[in-house]
Formats: sequence, C-alpha cells, structure tokens
Amino acid sequence: FVADNQNNCIRKITPDGTVTTFTGTTQGGYANGASGQARFRGPKRVAIDGADNLLVADEGNHRIRRVTPAGMVSDAYGAIGNQPDGSVVMPAIDVLSIIAADALGTMYTASSNRVYKIAPAGSVSILAGYGLWGDADGPSRSAYFKSFGGIALDGAGNILVTDAEGSRVRKITLNQRP
Repeated sequence: FVADNQNNCIRKITPDGTVTTFTGTTQGGYANGASGQARFRGPKRVAIDGADNLLVADEGNHRIRRVTPAGMVSDAYGAIGNQPDGSVVMPAIDVLSIIAADALGTMYTASSNRVYKIAPAGSVSILAGYGLWGDADGPSRSAYFKSFGGIALDGAGNILVTDAEGSRVRKITLNQRP
C-alpha cells in the first residue's frame, strides 16, 4: 500500500506490479465511508495494525484514518484537539505525516518536535521531545529533534525515528524511559 499524496488516495500494488486505487479518489477532502466515497487530503504514510487494518496519516485533515481490509474508512485519531467522538482529551498534533503501529493497536506518530504514543482507547502521551527544534539525546523530554522523516518499531519494541534534518536515526527505548 502506498499513500499517493498528490492524488489524495491510497494505492495497492500487487506482487505482479498491478497498481489499483484501494481507497479514496483524486478529489481531496474529508469523508469516511466505503472505499469509493472516502476522501483524503494529502495522505503521507501508511502502516498496518495488529488487526490488519491500514492506518493512514492523513496530513491535510490532521487525522489518522483506519481502513479495514474491506475498504471501509473511519477516524482512528481525531482532528486537532478532538477525538472522533468529539471529546477533547489529546494535545493538538498539527501535522501527522509519519505513523507506526504495534500488534496491540497502539499507534505512534511525531509532530511538533515530539514523538507521541496513542493508546487503543485514545489516550495520548508524549514519548520523547521537548517540542523545541534541536539535536540532543537524553531521557524522554530532554531529547530535541530537528525534523521527522519516518517512524518504525524494532523487534524489541523500541521506537526508531528518522531525524531527517539531523541526518540520523534515533532510538527511543521504552523500558528505560523515566
């Protein structure tokens, strides 16, 4: 699966090289629903969760969207300051351009020089970053980042973040976090 940012849709590429539109249309916007009716605005990255749902970092809509294997689209994480049910229980994450997920349904993203953990129930915590631009390693909130290029989980459950402008990969070791 590939986020086709310029065409506002998600493409599926089969092993034989066939490319099809899995969900979304070339018309940007915001709409949940069946594959052909769903709308994205500048999707950036995709990840697969433990239930084989596709998670889409829909940057232009400031949301993480969930796409079931059947192609139904819904919000997995709400717009700035809001959960899909309308409650305000999370910090404003202004740009959601990278995403990763673990087998338990926990999502990880980065924005505003911070790395966030989004629990399956929707609670959000900051894993690392003070929110200021910079280049410093250290415990959780003492770390500074320049810019994010990607995020992934390794086999030991650590978070790996590409600090693109800092020209390196940073590791967040969860079991040693203060």
